[in-house]
Amino acid sequence: AKAPIKIESENIVFYGDVDPVIAEDRVQKWEIYRKMIYALSGVANPDPDQQKLTIYGFYDTRELQEFTGNRGIAGVYTQSVDGPIFLTSINNNYIEDGFSEQVGFHEYTHHVLNSFVREGFPRWWDEGFANYLATMTVDNKTVAIGDPSVGHVKSVVENRLSWIDPETVLNANVFYPNYTRREMRKGGPVVFYAQSWLYVHYIRSQPKYNDKLTDYLQLINTPGIDPLDAFEQAFAVGIDDFHKEAAKYFRNDDFVVNQYQPGPNIMKTEMSVEKISEGNLKKAQI
Repeated sequence: AKAPIKIESENIVFYGDVDPVIAEDRVQKWEIYRKMIYALSGVANPDPDQQKLTIYGFYDTRELQEFTGNRGIAGVYTQSVDGPIFLTSINNNYIEDGFSEQVGFHEYTHHVLNSFVREGFPRWWDEGFANYLATMTVDNKTVAIGDPSVGHVKSVVENRLSWIDPETVLNANVFYPNYTRREMRKGGPVVFYAQSWLYVHYIRSQPKYNDKLTDYLQLINTPGIDPLDAFEQAFAVGIDDFHKEAAKYFRNDDFVVNQYQPGPNIMKTEMSVEKISEGNLKKAQI
């Protein structure tokens, strides 16, 4: 193993006994991800986070599982009084478990959105948008958003699960749905996450809906409004018709993946890298 390192950027602190080149690449990717959330939400030049994200990188999943005492996990994301913490494996070939990073990105999306959005997003949009962003890839100067390789979606396909009632999804404004027994038997929460992702993906791919998103987010936050009325009014479509369109989009399997070429303000990250002692690494991990 290499000497333990600490990397610090504007919004992230990384600790790990791992290859520094791979670790720097990971920190850069998380900073790009954060900036892309802001950019796609219409916020230019966001302020630095008051609490930095702390990432602990382990050489592989075995090391990570030994540290947490929890077998079968690929990554852990948690909130602490000092800010969000993410534990992940990074092996030398950087063939990290894509799902581990996806889970981390998903949870980090909630953290970033909650830090600057005064009015809450409806629960279904919050979860769907986090899944939509979480498969972000960075290749040289290009950032791609919208890749359909979402864990929940794979479960729906592999287990041949049926969509739940679109009203159950779109009614999930403040709270998660109350699933019927039938819905629970058919994968309730997994389908909710996948269906929320599908609705977000479809809306983002259709200018006729995407252009009305701001109207919807304002309406849904109007005191006393029915969430389903807010959806139909803002998007000028009946809920059943919208679901049929989205389900057809899913069946066609021709998802719009948006490619961006952001400038250096998003793609470049200043960071400091220092070697630390094993003792200081252990102290940081406690």
